[in-house]
Amino acid sequence: MPLHVEPPPTARVWLRGVAIARSSAIEAPLPSAEPGAVPADTSAPPALAIDPELKPPILRSAARLILPSSRNRGAEAVELDVQVSDAGDVTDARWAAGSADTALVAAATACARAMTFHPALLGGRPVSVWCRQRFEFPGR
Repeated sequence: MPLHVEPPPTARVWLRGVAIARSSAIEAPLPSAEPGAVPADTSAPPALAIDPELKPPILRSAARLILPSSRNRGAEAVELDVQVSDAGDVTDARWAAGSADTALVAAATACARAMTFHPALLGGRPVSVWCRQRFEFPGR
């Protein structure tokens, strides 16, 4: 007797944003503030300008997003900030938004770290960038 087997649900991944990677180290120690000094402008900083010369990285080789086997919930998503080097390799991945379920975050991080890209270009030269990637896990 033939058995009917349902195909597994498909997870989806896509790029959500791109920004040039900046060094997090401070070049020189900051001077201490004078006692009683108040900042002149306490308004929020302006929004980051997006450089029209910046071309985002393009996926070269996708990785498989493996659903955690113990998962038995509705659809969820995880967003990661992923650093893509000027060689196109993923050098860092950090949770940014969405589900904080450790199994889902670990699955998304493993998938992101296994991807390779054609590097982002700024003025025609490869640059390291941070990208926001969204990983969707379908419900079961």
